[in-house]
Amino acid sequence: MTTIEQELTNEMEKEAYTKDYYYKDQVSDNIETDVVPNEENSKLFQKQNTKFIDIYERTDIDPTLLDINSVTTKINDKIMSISKDKQFKNHKCFGLVNGVSKELPYYKNPIFCKSYHPEINQTGIWDAPCQIDNDCPFYKANKNYPNTNGKCNKNTGICEMPVGVIPIGFTKYGKLEPDCYNCNITSPNNKCCGKQQEEINKGNVNYNSPDYIFINDENKRKQFKEGIKSLGLKVNPSI
Repeated sequence: MTTIEQELTNEMEKEAYTKDYYYKDQVSDNIETDVVPNEENSKLFQKQNTKFIDIYERTDIDPTLLDINSVTTKINDKIMSISKDKQFKNHKCFGLVNGVSKELPYYKNPIFCKSYHPEINQTGIWDAPCQIDNDCPFYKANKNYPNTNGKCNKNTGICEMPVGVIPIGFTKYGKLEPDCYNCNITSPNNKCCGKQQEEINKGNVNYNSPDYIFINDENKRKQFKEGIKSLGLKVNPSI
């Protein structure tokens, strides 16, 4: 064998021997094939195609993906995002025409809807169906007895409103004051909710909120009549 051939052979053997080597701080998935030299600082040699896991390698995986609270938050944020997108598609433009809520179908986004519309002499109301009871402005607004008045109708997306209110769209209402029970005897009508709120703010009365009137609330008021009377209110006064 010539010198060149000998050097080439030696180089090939060296390459074959050192081709697949890994340091000792790496872990093999096949312990049986491990060959650990005796020297403390020597390298760990492995058979070819052995899979290794570097125990000191840092992962680029978001650590919050392993945290249950973070995962729950991300899921809730995604649900909320989808819900907002869906709700935006359900938005419609409304206005009051002859004292009645009417959809204005030609205005498909909030900017155009909320602009002034000379044909009805007012700006539009951009609104979407209620999804939960708390979307409704008068939900449990009468705090003088336990009730769920003012809730969301999940089928129609329309909020229940007190008597006397002009509803607009799904969750909005006009400027007309609601009707309330227990107005002062001198009051010409039942438009005394604002006055009742003033008395509450001054601390002159014991009731907890304006005594809003809702359709078909008589039976519920009778059910809690003692509590209502204890606040200085009449249960079902004539209106």
